[in-house]
Amino acid sequence: MFGMGVRTRQYFSKIKGPANSAVVMLGAGASAQLGGPLVRGFIDLAKDGLQQGQFSDDENWAINDTLKLYGNLREKFLLTEEDIDNIETLISFSDLSSLVSTNSSKKLFSGEISNSVRQFVDLILTKNIIVPSVSSCQWANTREGISVKKLVAAQGYYQDRLSVISLNYDCILEYASHSMGLGFTYNRKMGTGSEILKLHGSLNWLKCSREHCWIEPLAYSNLDSKDFENGILSRKGNQCSQCEKPGIPIIVPPTWSKEIPKEILKNTWSQALEALEKAECFVSIGYSLPIGDQHVRNLLYLGFSSGKLRQAVIIVGNDKLAADRWETFFRPWWRQGRLKIVQTNFEAMAIDDFYAGLGIPETELKNVSQSLLPLASDSLESDQSMTEKLHSNVDWGEVQKQLRKGAENENVRILNEIIGDWKPSGEILPTHGQNLGLTS
Repeated sequence: MFGMGVRTRQYFSKIKGPANSAVVMLGAGASAQLGGPLVRGFIDLAKDGLQQGQFSDDENWAINDTLKLYGNLREKFLLTEEDIDNIETLISFSDLSSLVSTNSSKKLFSGEISNSVRQFVDLILTKNIIVPSVSSCQWANTREGISVKKLVAAQGYYQDRLSVISLNYDCILEYASHSMGLGFTYNRKMGTGSEILKLHGSLNWLKCSREHCWIEPLAYSNLDSKDFENGILSRKGNQCSQCEKPGIPIIVPPTWSKEIPKEILKNTWSQALEALEKAECFVSIGYSLPIGDQHVRNLLYLGFSSGKLRQAVIIVGNDKLAADRWETFFRPWWRQGRLKIVQTNFEAMAIDDFYAGLGIPETELKNVSQSLLPLASDSLESDQSMTEKLHSNVDWGEVQKQLRKGAENENVRILNEIIGDWKPSGEILPTHGQNLGLTS
């Protein structure tokens, strides 16, 4: 194990060649670089957003309903200790409203609070996660900048031998895959491309807010075309095609939920277990392995019981408790020389450590950056001056706008050579289309 102090040799791998199968698990910490809050950051962001007028009149109801629930729970829980600041705890309590009905519970739960809290989660994530546009030059170099590019490059390298198990509700990985020219699927048995298994649901999986009226899950749309440098992930549609009621994100907290039928996620969890059973390499990014998330812990226990896991790299940031939990999760005889816990965040860790954790040999690291279409790595490698200029102190977002306007100058020429006229085609949909195939 090493921390943020003295580093050991960067490259670490028990595997002398690419693994036959690998798994990456994503927690909230994996989205932090692009503005995604940790589970205890939602309430503060909501209060700040209200003060700044960030939400429209049509959005304020979900924010106010959830903050009211938070305030009621904070006021009433005088004798017991509960982590009310954890958004997943709030989701669980809001779901409880559909099961209980007493005079005191009616004071805690108002209206359709379960739907309100899910809309709240949707709003906080979509208002605060900021991503480069699909044609931004920031996608051109996988070794620097946005850390999720490292993961997408590894997915492109491994193809169908790597599965990503995500515990997040956001769609950053889907968007990054789309921006870098890599197709994705939520069900490898139905579609091609990188497999993203979302155990707790997703903002772009919708159900109708009217009881017993279901709609097919929708997909995220492209960025707002008015913003060439940064954008906010948003859905193309948010209404039921049958009754035109608002769509509510399918979000399942890690504890329990009676609002969402279990069948929706049955295949996703089964595929995740299959991926873990086959995995020789395992990398966890930003997941603290909380004691309360027993379902995921049991999934890991079952998956690793196959005995095929050969090494694991765990990225926990500065969370000492998470580091301790992960270390004791594995038996002492196995973790000696096979487990590496990185106590820094994903964007700060050495890229060699990340690829090594996935069993990608050091000699193959160059090929990772050549595996995806828009990286234009051949031209970058062959033109050292272009590479140096790309890394110079140039406002490439502004150059991108100039390129769009047809301006002619040296920086525009460099950018045009790097990304050319390439842009992702179509909307951000899984390769098996709008039907996510969750229950088939």
